[in-house]
Amino acid sequence: MAIRQKYDIERMDALAHSILMRYSFYENTTAESRETLRSNARILRCESGRILYGHKGRCDEVILIGSGKIRIYVAGETGREFTLYHVAAGEFCPVNIQSACADAGVVAYAVAQKSLEAVIIPAARFRRWVEDHPETRQYLFESTFDRFVNLIGRIREITTRKINERLVDFMLREFQKSERKRPVIKMTHENIAVELGTVREVVSRRLQELESAGAIELQRGRISLLDEELLRQTLEPGNVT
Repeated sequence: MAIRQKYDIERMDALAHSILMRYSFYENTTAESRETLRSNARILRCESGRILYGHKGRCDEVILIGSGKIRIYVAGETGREFTLYHVAAGEFCPVNIQSACADAGVVAYAVAQKSLEAVIIPAARFRRWVEDHPETRQYLFESTFDRFVNLIGRIREITTRKINERLVDFMLREFQKSERKRPVIKMTHENIAVELGTVREVVSRRLQELESAGAIELQRGRISLLDEELLRQTLEPGNVT
């Protein structure tokens, strides 16, 4: 039993090291410092849909992602959601860091959007690490600044561009990620509406128009690309209603 337990500990430590190596502030420090950070770390595995932290709660741990993705969003009293940003492998969440390092309540929700594998570090341990490693503070500052600039760009897009343009741009980007010969987006109309900061009815109406035009094909929980050129033409002046 002791041999098995030692093996499991070593295996988890190796996995934690592999995940943390995605982060430059860990990669570029000494082996001793790395071991200090890992000493109280544990592995988190969860499926898509799990809420990781919520508005007005607290983050007692810092989540550093090895694989998968987290969606950060705010929700109104009506239940309508607005996506702020996504966090992928090798990235961190400023909302999570702010709550953990300042010992304050979180200002948004976080949900696993894909099957997640991550390292979780107790907030107190991470705070000590940040205090002892100035390069980590610089990393957090630069990453937070980049995230802030991207968020401002997202708000500007929502407030200045028509929903039809934003929907087509969004679909074109998502289609590019598909590995199928005929590109597919596996998302519901509600999911897309949340990403675009609008309501499902608006998205559904526009998607149906694009399907009638022959640009896409709608199926339950998925959208197939039929004619990319036709879809792009809807972005041309005079073609967007």
